[in-house]
Amino acid sequence: MDEVHARSLRAALVTGERIEITEPGESEDFGVDWADPRALDFFGEREPAGAWSWHGPARTVTGRAWGGCVEVIEETFIAGVPFGHTRPQWILPHSGTITVDGTARRVTADYS
Repeated sequence: MDEVHARSLRAALVTGERIEITEPGESEDFGVDWADPRALDFFGEREPAGAWSWHGPARTVTGRAWGGCVEVIEETFIAGVPFGHTRPQWILPHSGTITVDGTARRVTADYS
């Protein structure tokens, strides 16, 4: 499991803390097929992630998070725990508070 996934999943399910969401350093479009037993131990083809781009005024905004593809929304109902993902997967709190600080160029998520 990716460190960013583990850290945010722990916040979502155990600690309820506020954490900084950072650029994960690498990304992949497709992992090992779930029908393949190696999917539990290996990642797919990964490449360096590009740096985040910041646009707009240098100010701080806070709002509720919501989004995700239909599969993610379906999985939310099946699991009974609201979360979203990227890959590597940050577990983001749907309907939770996300703060984007355009001045400091930081994103934080509140899992309380």
